[in-house]
This record gives sequence, structure tokens and C-alpha cells, in this order.
Amino acid sequence: MSEEIFLERMTSPAVRAAIDEGRTTAVVACGAVEQHGPHLPLFMDAEHGVWLAEEVARRLGNALVAPTIRVGCSEHHMRFAGSMSLRVDTFKALCYDYCVSLSRQGGYRGDLTPEVLERVFRDGIGAVTPNGILGDARGMSESLGRRCLNETARLLVERFRSAMAAEPAVGGR
Repeated sequence: MSEEIFLERMTSPAVRAAIDEGRTTAVVACGAVEQHGPHLPLFMDAEHGVWLAEEVARRLGNALVAPTIRVGCSEHHMRFAGSMSLRVDTFKALCYDYCVSLSRQGGYRGDLTPEVLERVFRDGIGAVTPNGILGDARGMSESLGRRCLNETARLLVERFRSAMAAEPAVGGR
């Protein structure tokens, strides 16, 4: 199998070959462009999403990484300069269109439910923290962050495998 797994870096014939070789799962990262306090860049969530999507795809072994949806539902961050947000309906439609488009290639598609996002975004971060940070970042390190991301990737792979085992594949694959 080809080493390249980022769909947008591949040619159309290379994608077809990867699908024919068994890469029938697509991992879509959904990120955000929003504040993370005064010390971190706005792209943290989107970049974590890219890293996690690659890690999950590699661990699954039969997956490609779809282009990251970089802007998410960040209305709760909008009082902080530079944050960007999509309306929930726009975000849901974008995710749906990604999944439908990818499923037409022979990948896997599951349903999207908004209940958790609605609960998380109801009150907004600005209502509970003056600088947009939850918790205390003192004591954090790059190695601890990598351990957290690795554990998140492990949990995502576990969840994806469980969901794929429970749902029939779209298009008979």
C-alpha cells in the first residue's frame, strides 16, 4: 500500500488505487480556529485534529485522512479576537456533505448527532473564564501533551473500530 494517506495530497488515480487496495475508511478531523488563552495560537484545535486524524488512520491501517474541517462551532469563543465560528446548521451540513461525498467513493459513513455539542456550547467559555482558559496549564509539557494526544488517538481508534463493527458498510464495502 502507498505510504501517503492524506487524501488531498494524492492524485485521483492514487486515491482509487488506495481504495482498491483496501483503504475504505476515511478519517475526518474537525477542528476550530479559536482562542486558547493569550499564549497559544488560534489553530491549536485544528492542528490537533490533523495530528489525531493521521494517527488514527495509521493505527486503523485501512484509512485515508480527508481534508480537515478547520473552522468549527466556536460561538462561545467569539468575544476573543481572531476566533472564527460556523453556525451549527452550517457545520452539520458541512460534515454531512463530507460524509456523503466520501461514502460515494466506497468509505464508511455514520450518523452525526448534535446533542453533545449543544450541551457544551450552550453557555460559552467566556461565561466561565476571563481569559478563555479552563484549568491550570502550569506543569504542562510537550511530552505530557503528546501522551494526552496518543491516549486520545487510542480511544478514537477503539471507538471507530467498535462503530465500524456495529454498522454495515455503505455501498457494500
